[in-house]
Amino acid sequence: AFSRLATVQQVTDFLCHRLSLTSEDARLWLLREHSSSLLDDDNMTLQDLNIVDGDQILLEVRNKDLTWPEELSQLAPNGGHDIGLSVERRPTICLPPGATGLHNLGNTCFMNAALQAVSNTRPLTMYFQRDAQLSELNCTNPLGTKGVVARRYAELCRELWAGSTRSVAPLKLRCCVTKHAPLLGSGGQHDSQELLAWLLDSLHEDLNRVANRQYTELNDSGGRPDEVVAEEAWQQHLATNHSIITDLFYGQLKSKVTCQVCGHESVRFDPFNLLSLPLPMESYILCEVLVVRLNGDCPVKYGVRLNSEARYLELKVQLYELCGVKPDRLLLAEVAYCQIRVLLPDESRVNSSTVTELYAYELPDVDDVAGTDEGENETEEEMGIPDSPLARSPEVSAGSALCMPNILCFKHNKKRSELGHNRPVPLKKSSISIHSGSSAASASSESS
Repeated sequence: AFSRLATVQQVTDFLCHRLSLTSEDARLWLLREHSSSLLDDDNMTLQDLNIVDGDQILLEVRNKDLTWPEELSQLAPNGGHDIGLSVERRPTICLPPGATGLHNLGNTCFMNAALQAVSNTRPLTMYFQRDAQLSELNCTNPLGTKGVVARRYAELCRELWAGSTRSVAPLKLRCCVTKHAPLLGSGGQHDSQELLAWLLDSLHEDLNRVANRQYTELNDSGGRPDEVVAEEAWQQHLATNHSIITDLFYGQLKSKVTCQVCGHESVRFDPFNLLSLPLPMESYILCEVLVVRLNGDCPVKYGVRLNSEARYLELKVQLYELCGVKPDRLLLAEVAYCQIRVLLPDESRVNSSTVTELYAYELPDVDDVAGTDEGENETEEEMGIPDSPLARSPEVSAGSALCMPNILCFKHNKKRSELGHNRPVPLKKSSISIHSGSSAASASSESS
């Protein structure tokens, strides 16, 4: 929206800046219902031009051959009279009624969503298509817009259900929003429910069939049946507010107040047209876990559905049902960029933001390792093990570059009697073999 004190030059410069045009290649026309005039005085303000609601400003862009479209129209057989006024949009495609979209006029998605919802209310659409609103316009209601919103919405409703174009631009209705609800027409992002509430209220006040309102006090329920109290409250509401909007969009909300001292109950039925209902939170989490087996099989990814309050131990239990690995033999880790970022304890709650980066590594069975190494209590010094770098296992921690998630293996040592040589070899309860992506950064501590 422009200020009334804005000059023609300021409006032209603004439009040229938004459309990436030069001011020399554009000029403005003022289009009224039966006339059009070139705005060649750059110092005139919009107030000086006596622009009112319904007037349109046309931006004419110069052709590449430096001619103006208006000049070429003068060469036409009809002489180019009433340029821009007799041109109508020709239907380019036949669409089913209602299959018409709305242009986004700059952060107006919230408005378009509300307009589409209301326009698809069949009884209300038929009401405007029959022009029934013309006989019910209330232009004297101080709470309304003097029928402007109702007329603009009726025009838009006919365009949406004509089926002659794929989409339309709700420019006139947008101007009404800017004028009568400045907070919603400021160009920012808003809640669609706010625009819907304003639209229904404006249509109701513009189409209110009650000219002279006389408010009366609502009687107490007095122990009467709810049907009687509700009907009395509804008729009292219709005595001051009665329109096509109340017929289609209004209901009654029952509220009951009980005195804790005497036990007296008071029941009320209040009218409403919108209900704010909380959306249920997702009570489950879908996560994917890549299981790396100890025997070197190809890793398998499993999808698991967990409660939103689940812990990693529950994840291990479900993985046990899928892959057959016991929970105490699974090591869960978060992996990022081929590195173990953090090891996940069983008592921690599942983090929904990282459920797609989970790896589960199968660990050796502690009982099997203890049985395999039973009786091997000789120390490395007693066995004459040389102090070789290969005999020392590298220290592995979360975030180490040596932790490649897909080739991290845990293996058992064999008994010395099973080895086919007499050389001194390092023997440990268990060992870890870690191979990095680079041959220069590899280390091994497994028994051979």
